[in-house]
Amino acid sequence: MKILTLLAVVFTIAAVAFAVQNPIPVVVTFFGWQAQESLAVVLALVFGGGVLAGICVSFPSMVGRMRKISQLRHQVDEQTRELEAVNHQLTETRLKSAPISNIIEPPDRTNEPFKW
Repeated sequence: MKILTLLAVVFTIAAVAFAVQNPIPVVVTFFGWQAQESLAVVLALVFGGGVLAGICVSFPSMVGRMRKISQLRHQVDEQTRELEAVNHQLTETRLKSAPISNIIEPPDRTNEPFKW
């Protein structure tokens, strides 16, 4: 986040320096509409319009991704609850079968050779 803040400060300083050094008025004509503004103002408006257009174009896909992330989080929560329930059942089953496992001992296989 600090890097983004630093980049924003650097960009702002560069924009101010550009505006101070380019006070030349330019005439802009667009569909019969005509205006005379400084070059810096015209470029700032065009840049802002481009940013706004980019946000408008990317907004539907951002909303779709956020919806999918929300669905996946709900699915993970549901599966976590199911896993906890199964682990609880497994623990109960092991506790109930503990006396039987004490009676039957597994065979000693420490002296057997390793088999592939």
